Amino acid sequence: MPQHTPVRRRDWERIGAVAGVVGVVIALVAILVSHSDASSGDTTGTQQPAVQGQNPVQDEDTSPGTERTTSGQDLLDALDLPRAYVGTWRGMVKQGDQKYLAVLRLTAGSAGESVGGSEYPTLECTGELQLISGGDDVVVKEDVDSTGCVDVEIRLALRDDGTLDYRVEGNGFLVEACHGVLAREREK
Repeated sequence: MPQHTPVRRRDWERIGAVAGVVGVVIALVAILVSHSDASSGDTTGTQQPAVQGQNPVQDEDTSPGTERTTSGQDLLDALDLPRAYVGTWRGMVKQGDQKYLAVLRLTAGSAGESVGGSEYPTLECTGELQLISGGDDVVVKEDVDSTGCVDVEIRLALRDDGTLDYRVEGNGFLVEACHGVLAREREK
């Protein structure tokens, strides 16, 4: 990405690792608390009654009014890159007054694992993508292996039209916010 100053890679790796661990711990605590409330019969929390036929994860008792509990599979799904994201995505990214081509090659994986690579041909930057969170909130840490760019966290979201929303939040210091919409490349 343009307009970047050199940053000690080790510092960014530590920050990314800590952020990933904190996110996983928060998710685990939230699931344990909601499961604890369901086990104790507490219906005053955030749990909603299940509607038969509309809830893919239900208790063994599927009669109307049965409360939904979070299963271990829900937690695992939140840690994986959804299958719909796997593939090669290409599109223009706008950062300030500048636009440049971004190419993401995403592969299956879980939080903490490599899930592909990134390429910015006009900037002559490439990087490896490590999944920080999956499920409904996909965040990847980009570890660039080229000079002129810095490591960033990229938020990805599938759009209703089948394209991929690409967003990097600016930090007011080293990283200027950028946004783009990427289209899936067709397999040859």
